[in-house]
Amino acid sequence: MALNHLMHERNPFKTKKPDFSILAEKYETFRQQTTKDNKGRVHIDFKNPACLKALTWALLKDEYDIDVEIPTDRLIPTIPLRINYILWLEDIFAGRLSLRGIDVGTGAVCVYPIIGARKNHWSFLATESDATNFEYARRNVQKNGLADKIQVIKVTENCSLLDVLQDSTETYDFCMCNPPFFGSNLEAWGVLNTRSSDRPEPNSVNTASPMECIAPGGEVEFIREVMINSSLSLQHRIRIYTSMLGKKSSLAKVKEILRENNITNFGSTEFSQGNTMRWGIAWSFDKTVHFPLSASKLTKSEKPRPPLVLALPTCIAGQNKSGTLSDVAMKVKKILMDLKVSLTEANADNDTVPPSGDRSWVVTSFVNTWSHQRRERRRLARERSDTPNQEAENGKSDKIEQTASCRKRLTEKDGEPSAKHLKLDDQCSNQEIDLEDKCNQVLKIETQLHGNLLTVSNDSLHVEQTEQTDHNNRFQNPAVESFLQKVCTKNSEEISEDVMSNEGLPLLKCKVTVCSTDSGLAIQFEWIDGQSREYMHQLMQFLKNKL
Repeated sequence: MALNHLMHERNPFKTKKPDFSILAEKYETFRQQTTKDNKGRVHIDFKNPACLKALTWALLKDEYDIDVEIPTDRLIPTIPLRINYILWLEDIFAGRLSLRGIDVGTGAVCVYPIIGARKNHWSFLATESDATNFEYARRNVQKNGLADKIQVIKVTENCSLLDVLQDSTETYDFCMCNPPFFGSNLEAWGVLNTRSSDRPEPNSVNTASPMECIAPGGEVEFIREVMINSSLSLQHRIRIYTSMLGKKSSLAKVKEILRENNITNFGSTEFSQGNTMRWGIAWSFDKTVHFPLSASKLTKSEKPRPPLVLALPTCIAGQNKSGTLSDVAMKVKKILMDLKVSLTEANADNDTVPPSGDRSWVVTSFVNTWSHQRRERRRLARERSDTPNQEAENGKSDKIEQTASCRKRLTEKDGEPSAKHLKLDDQCSNQEIDLEDKCNQVLKIETQLHGNLLTVSNDSLHVEQTEQTDHNNRFQNPAVESFLQKVCTKNSEEISEDVMSNEGLPLLKCKVTVCSTDSGLAIQFEWIDGQSREYMHQLMQFLKNKL
């Protein structure tokens, strides 16, 4: 049971391994499928579908008083794994009661809805396309008196989540799915298996029918077509979309599909039990939803990590340490305050009091104000230069107009202009030609800019637009202005998604300490909370550049 230490804390089988002897004593159905060795220990044959059926039945009966019929030619669910999935949903909803969920492809046992309804009193809409599974699922719900909690409906093969709900206005808290793992018969038979040669074969037999374990493109394409594409249309009608994954390699692929569809609020977990690990993926269009860390991630997060250290060079720290720390601390504090972050002295209790002489603050930010600083400096510089540039252009235009007016008056007064007048006329003409040439050059640049912008990425589009905005406003090229306005709007939305944190969870919360070390002064960054440690690295780099 190598992975049991990573099993969910509330899973009853984490600390209580099924005792076959006790189960055999209590349940005749299970005892008939067991054998005893010379020492009296009870065993079952995990390669025998009848034994797996008896074990699943006994565990459900013993733990939840659930009595089910299980066909041996359909998928026989492993109970600890299914409980892990249910417990993960409990964690996501923080123990909220009276949840309504959808189980896509419920199977013959209807295991998720039955456990969820019996354990947590949840309500379910369970879908099934296989006729045999549908009949078993419907009977199992009725047999356990859960018809008021669980509705089992027959759907067509390849029916998507959107198809299930298109004629309904109901809303649900979550949906769940155990998709077909394999993309072809060859993969299911192990011919195209990615399992390493030194990895042992599975301990138990696979009893799933082809419909239950094979789908074109495997589980990744199934989730894309049945779940993700439907969620783009359904959006908030289901608050949280979830699915199990059978392969670790599928997890990164599904996350990439979510990103491609601009779904940024998602989380994942591991379901660990016995010698088997599965993965869970969840996403939501509700920005207030936060996904909990899995057991393995929590274990990793509990391990203390050394703080990030920014060593200050002599030119910053100074040769004389006396008083230098205070000076650097004041400068660091000013830089952090300029970033508009929440800044509090880290001396609220004895645990956070820094060593004598050191200065420490807790930095909390819900907005990324330390990135794109170069872009911001350019914008401010343009704003400062706009007024004098505009005045210079206006003055130049006035001067040309005055000269032209003077030339006209002289011509009207004397008839034929004198040599002096001709000289003045040449000067005016040259100025007009220069101005016309400059305007033509600008229009040419705008045309090139318009063509080039169509070929660059969205990020580059935003940078080009910010550098050319004032220029476009001056010369009023409608095509370029309209194009850049669309780009600006699109990328502003992307940036707001990038720099703003989810409601309630800070983007970054860390402790920043200016301290003395054996080699001189340094700034330490200690992680407290937030959405990604990468933001702390960015903040450290920002301070490094500023200092």
